[in-house]
Amino acid sequence: MAYKKRALVKRGQEAEFTIGSMSDVRQRNGVPAIKASAVIDDGIVRRTVTIFANGRRVDMVRPALVPGARVRLAGKFSQRNTFVALGLAA
Repeated sequence: MAYKKRALVKRGQEAEFTIGSMSDVRQRNGVPAIKASAVIDDGIVRRTVTIFANGRRVDMVRPALVPGARVRLAGKFSQRNTFVALGLAA
């Protein structure tokens, strides 16, 4: 993997989601993962987002991902409609 300059690395973000459906996934290498469908609504734009978490982050995020709940998560958007959750926002 090539080295990326510090200025080009994506900064962490916080976003608030309304959780829809959720599923547990077992990756090929045996690492547990969570994949959830959610809606993000910032007052102007409403869009559907997939939330993904794997490894040790699953245990931190799982209790908050209840269908219908509004959750504020810390993480990064890897694509416009995919949010990689790193933990719960304070």
